Amino acid sequence: MEKDLIEEVFRLVCHHETGSDPRSDLMRDADSLSFFEVNLPMYLERKGAEKALERCRWGYERLSTKYKGKIKEFNYDNEEIHHLLRNLNVRKGHAHPRASASEKELSEMKDL
Repeated sequence: MEKDLIEEVFRLVCHHETGSDPRSDLMRDADSLSFFEVNLPMYLERKGAEKALERCRWGYERLSTKYKGKIKEFNYDNEEIHHLLRNLNVRKGHAHPRASASEKELSEMKDL
């Protein structure tokens, strides 16, 4: 593999949580979308509704405006997930007023 490619992949992985440029922003968005599309049902089952709502808020807030509307396109067989998203107000295209994660919540998210 080319050294430049290896360095770029490493950089993208290091910045996939926060973004910082168009490519790492896209990685951050993909990471958030994959949580909602793939991992949310399992996360809810493992952690419960309160933690799942916190994680949804954090994941939604880190999404670029361009991709926030994608969340409402996901369909779930679980009514509890739909309830979580309604509490987040994702279905209306914006986050709940309390959706901004505090420093404590961000710190806890790293442990999830």
